[in-house]
This record gives sequence, C-alpha cells and structure tokens, in this order.
Amino acid sequence: MTAGDTHSSKLVFTAPCPDCGELKPVNGSDRCPICSVSLDVDAVATVRQAIRKRRQAFKVRLSRLAKRMHEVTDGPLEFKSRGLPHSSGEYFTEVLAPAKEAMVSLNETVVHLLNSQDWNPDQSGCIAAFTRLMQLLDDALVSVATLQATMPPLDWRAVHRELTRSIALSVRGHVFMVLTIVALDADEATSVQTDSTLASAEAREHLERANGFIDLASRLPADGPFQTDGSLDVAMLTWSSIGHESTTIAQGAEVARKAFAQIPGVSTLPDERAVMLLPALASGARVVDHTMVVELAKSLRETLDGTGNSSWVIDPGLLVKRTSRGLDLVLEYSERLEREWRYGLPRHHIMRTLSEGYRELVEGALIDVGAPIIIAGRVSHGDSNASYEEDVVDGIKAGEAVDELERLVPLSRGLKMVSLLRPVEAKVVELFHAKRFHYLMPSFLKSLSNFRSYCLPHKWPLYFGCGQTLIHE
Repeated sequence: MTAGDTHSSKLVFTAPCPDCGELKPVNGSDRCPICSVSLDVDAVATVRQAIRKRRQAFKVRLSRLAKRMHEVTDGPLEFKSRGLPHSSGEYFTEVLAPAKEAMVSLNETVVHLLNSQDWNPDQSGCIAAFTRLMQLLDDALVSVATLQATMPPLDWRAVHRELTRSIALSVRGHVFMVLTIVALDADEATSVQTDSTLASAEAREHLERANGFIDLASRLPADGPFQTDGSLDVAMLTWSSIGHESTTIAQGAEVARKAFAQIPGVSTLPDERAVMLLPALASGARVVDHTMVVELAKSLRETLDGTGNSSWVIDPGLLVKRTSRGLDLVLEYSERLEREWRYGLPRHHIMRTLSEGYRELVEGALIDVGAPIIIAGRVSHGDSNASYEEDVVDGIKAGEAVDELERLVPLSRGLKMVSLLRPVEAKVVELFHAKRFHYLMPSFLKSLSNFRSYCLPHKWPLYFGCGQTLIHE
C-alpha cells in the first residue's frame, strides 16, 4: 500500500526558445531563462489561451475544493478522545481495512484521471472527468473528518491516528496537484506541484509508521507488556522492538534513533543510551500518538532553549533528584494499577487507587517533572521566581503548574501528564552520568469507559541529552 503516488499530467506550460531550441517555461516575462530571448510568440499565445480556458471553466470549483482542503488538513489534526470506542474486531473490519483500501483506490483513480486529460474543457469527456475528480476528493475529505470523529479501541489508537494523518496528507497532495489545472503560469504550477510532493512525502512517512506499528504490535504478547507481578517486562519489549532477532547494540541503537529521530537530541545519542529507547518503541506501538509526542517535545524544547543559557539552574542536584522522584512515582502507580487489575481486585478498589494516583501525579509528579519548563518560561518572560532552587520549586502549586504549562506550551492544554527532559548544562549531564540514571519514561493513560481503566507506562532514558515528552489525553 502506498500513499501520495507520483502524479503527472498533460498540461502544457512551456514554449520553444527560437535561440536554444529547447522548451522553456512560460512565465511573466515570456523570455527564455537561459538566453533571455523571447519565446516563440505563437506558442506562448497558445499556452496562455489554454490557461485562460481552464481557469474560466474550473477555477471557481477548485477554489471551493482548496478552501475545504485547507480547513480539514491545515495544522495538527484533532481526534476524538472521549466516548465509547469500537471493539478491536469491529474496528479492524469496519474502519481500518476499508480506510486502507479506499486510500489505495483513491490514489490510483486520481492519478489515472489526471493523466487521462489535457484539461481542455471543449474536449469530449473533460467535464465528466473533472466532475468525478471533484466528487472523489470531496468524499475523501469527508472520510478524513469521519476518521477524526471515530473512537478507536485503545490498542489501535496509535495506528488509527497515523493512518488518518496519512490519508489527510495524501488527499492534500492530490488537491494541490489538481490545482495545477488552473495555475496562472509555469511558476505557479511548479509551486503547487512542490506543495503536492511535500504532502505526499509526509503521507508516506505516516503510513510507514502506521504499518510499522501494526507489525510491531503483532509481536507483543496479547496480555500486554507487564509481568505477572505488574512490572514492565523490559526484556520482552526490547526483544519485540528488534523483531525477535539477535542484533548488536549498535544495530539496536540505530533502530531506536530512526524511530525517534524527530525528537530533539535523539539522533546524537550514543549507542549505549539510544539502545535504551527500544522498550519505549514496542510499548507505545498500540497507544502512543507518536506525532503528538514529537510536536510537544519540539514545543517544550523551544521554551527551554529560549532562556539562552542555564544560569537559572541554581541547584542541578535538586533538578536530578526531583525529576527522578516524579518519574518514579508515575511508574509506581502505573504498575500498582496493573497489579490490581491483573489480579481481579474489586472495581471500586481500582477506581479508588486510580483517583489517588491521579491526585498524586498532578500534585506531585507533574510539579517535579514540569518545574524545569515552568521556571524556564519565567526566565524567558522576565518573571519573578525564575530560578531552579528548592524554595522556588516548592512554591509551585498543582493548579499553577497546569496553568503555566498550558500558557507556555499550548499543545499541552488538557494533558494529564507531561514529562520533559532536555540539556540545560554540561554539569547537569555529568550528574546524570555519574548517578547512572537510567531509563524511566512515564505515560499515565487514564480512560474511564464502562468502569475500565488502562495504565500503560513506558520506559525511556532519563537523559538530559534528549528532549522528550509523552502525553495522553
């Protein structure tokens, strides 16, 4: 299955140069860009007449389509996060498989239609082909909105979101390519073709990630990533991430770096640290919204880098201690909930533990791991209490932490847990190395549907050379 297949068309935006004898693009000057000689006058007139006819026939309808495309695909897609999800079987047969098949069919049909016409509205079949093309793309945009409003089962969420993004970007690429039909000249046609190529390339990336998640999830145990005592089975997760095949540390590290390459700092991680990301790759295959994680990581990194230097970190030892404490607390409650659910404790007991854990995380862990970003934001804005030291950190309250994180990083709005790590100073990195802090990456996923609660922790390196975040709505 492919996304955003290469387009071509029979549109002509070139005319011969009488001097060099080559076809050159017709643009505002009507001159050869190489030798500056005027292009063949009759050929230029023919090209411009064809452009006028296409614009008169198709521009209004294509403008409506382009407007709708931008409404649906501009900016990050939003997804439904509340409600009753589909069952896994129902989702696969009624949502996932049909969406993938429709994507393949759309790609093939759009490419065929574009290549079947020179888009002269006076020719037989041109209007009918255009009408069909518009209907296909209109329906595709509706399907994107439908997928956004679909509540997948938890174990298909990562795939669902990546597949939806792939379809949206694929349709975006098609629409941009169709807009070449009403381009004013060769320059505008090239511009929209470039937009189409970029969108199609992004579509392929998201589709490859979705297919990778499907493959990775198929290698995970059906009962989840926990051992019988409720703790994470890190060995099993690592084994799944490398495809159940023996590999070297260097090869495993490269797998991890490639998977998380867009997160700031990951590409430069040494092998011995990058390889510790492998458990996170497998544990997040079903649930974690990879794209949202990356975008939030970049946003947090910008806030931290905006301070210009790390002089505001007065007590780096405290930073190490508090961040570690917060991550430990998240993992503790994650495993506690898993044990209680695995051994069939009464639901009211699990709900009580979940409520207690949520309070502890918001009033404790969120402050511990959120304090660096909050104080860095104060530094950037010239606010008071803009230094990382015990009195300042202890003065941060839960409500203030939530409000400040939302103000500093709009992407975090509504998030229940934010973990953030990034380089602030060489001496802090050295402290992490010296204390041999490893690989705790939290994710506290809370879903209350039919009194069912899920909690999937993920282990990531606690390493200040790698800015990372994980969020769950």
